[in-house]
Amino acid sequence: MNYEEYENMFKVERDHWWYKGVRTIVKETIKDYLPAMKPAEKLRILDAGCGTGITFNYFQELGDITGIDISPLALDFCQRRGIKKLCRADSSKLPFKNNSFDLIIALDLLEHIENDSQVIAEFHRILRPDGLLLLNCPALQSLWSHHDVAMMHFRRYSKKMMLNLFKTDLFSLKKLTYYNSLLLPPIYLFRSLKKTFAKIFGNRDLKNIKSDLNLMPPALANYLLYKLFSLELPLVKRYNLPLGVSLLVIAQKKYARFLSN
Repeated sequence: MNYEEYENMFKVERDHWWYKGVRTIVKETIKDYLPAMKPAEKLRILDAGCGTGITFNYFQELGDITGIDISPLALDFCQRRGIKKLCRADSSKLPFKNNSFDLIIALDLLEHIENDSQVIAEFHRILRPDGLLLLNCPALQSLWSHHDVAMMHFRRYSKKMMLNLFKTDLFSLKKLTYYNSLLLPPIYLFRSLKKTFAKIFGNRDLKNIKSDLNLMPPALANYLLYKLFSLELPLVKRYNLPLGVSLLVIAQKKYARFLSN
């Protein structure tokens, strides 16, 4: 992403309804899977694609966390948050030994990488046996818009695409669900209208395209949107929802694969 997008993210992601909603849902959902791993020990956690660092700070209570990002801009913003345990790295060529981590968190990372299968293979390599992988990705190619262009995405994911990505014997899928389902209709309408206007009035210079998360909404709207988003948490924890703006994946490294390496 360009500097402006990183800067805007740095400014708004602590309180913006979408960022807060994603963090709440993914953290509270992964907690259900952690007690069976190492209940009496500190987890070794990798925040892959740590961005401007808000996820790092939000998850650090779960264990000893290391952040990586390929962008020096992102790492600079992380340092401005006071984060020190950082490494510049490509997620498809990770500088860590085999079986180094108990949990890998990759929120909104895969869509930025052309060869996503290579990233999944690397995550498998550095996870310990039975370690967990937590992924969050934008969903539904029909929602593709200026937002994806501004965020430099290669794709939006469907359940079928994610199942194909995990069809090898590397992982067992513990959870695969859409979420942000309640807000799917207005978001779909909003993006459809923007695409229609772009066709009518001509496409803007791509350099000036900005993401939907560029600005903080008015306080009341931001509060209500976050509350509406958060209402899905009990449903996401219990069920796999059929549609939504985002996809949540929890996968566990297969022990048998580890023994065969």
